[in-house]
Amino acid sequence: MGARADATIWNNAPGSKPGVFTLANGTKVGTIICYESVLPWVARQEVQQGAEFLVQPTSDSSFGKTAGPYQHLGIVITRAVENRRYIVRAAATGVSAIISPEGKVIASLDLGQKGALTGGVLPLTERSLASRIGDLVAYPSPVK
Repeated sequence: MGARADATIWNNAPGSKPGVFTLANGTKVGTIICYESVLPWVARQEVQQGAEFLVQPTSDSSFGKTAGPYQHLGIVITRAVENRRYIVRAAATGVSAIISPEGKVIASLDLGQKGALTGGVLPLTERSLASRIGDLVAYPSPVK
């Protein structure tokens, strides 16, 4: 009789919020999965929870050979700069990249290119102003 893949054996449950993983060496990693990169609060919340760098697993296959994969990369570059974190982007069909906290693409594989990236990321703990205050917008008073 085979084992059943249900909650009694696997003890899995859906998450209710972004979470941070701790690697064996103690480094904390946040994950922004695919579309979550367009939501600034997801990356920010993970940095607030202690993420020292971020990873983005994604598949841009629905974009095909359009500007979409490059726009998606541009969005995650913005998250790196906002939060002052390295981001490793692993795209099954899009553009994979290692991005610095300054928004520089350190290494990349282009759309449809197969291979592996090599490069380093530094775990960072200092929080940017954007990761501390979020989407605080100042509305100036009208000049009279």
